[in-house]
Amino acid sequence: DRSAIYFGKVISNLAFMLIVEIIALPVYSVLYNINLFQPGLLLVIMLGSIGYVGGGTLLSAMPVQTRTRDILLPILLFPVVIPVLLAAVKASNGFLEGLDISEFLLPINLLIAYDIIFIAVAFMVFDSVVEE
Repeated sequence: DRSAIYFGKVISNLAFMLIVEIIALPVYSVLYNINLFQPGLLLVIMLGSIGYVGGGTLLSAMPVQTRTRDILLPILLFPVVIPVLLAAVKASNGFLEGLDISEFLLPINLLIAYDIIFIAVAFMVFDSVVEE
C-alpha cells in the first residue's frame, strides 16, 4: 500500500530530524546559557518537526520525475511550511520568555491543526502523487 510507504518515509525522516535535534539542543543550551529542555518547548519542537516532515515528505515525491527536482522541492516546500515555521517560532518565543500559555496558545493550536490536517490530506493524496 502506498500510504504505508508514505508513513514509513515520514517516520524515517522524523527519526533523522529528531536525532539532529537531540544533538543540537544541548549544544544550543550550553552556548546560549538557556534551558531548552522545558516540556512545553519540547512539545513545540516535536509538533514543528512533525509538520515540517509531513509536508516535506509529500512534496518530495512530486518533483521526482522532473529534471529540475533539486530546485523544485524548496520552491514547493517553503510556502507550505511557512505556517509551521511561524507558529513554532511564536510558541517557542512564548516558552522561552516565560509568558503565560494563554498568550501563545493560538500558535500551538495552529501547529496541532496543521499537523492533523496535513498528515490526513497527505495520506489521502499520496497514491495519486506517486502515480503522476
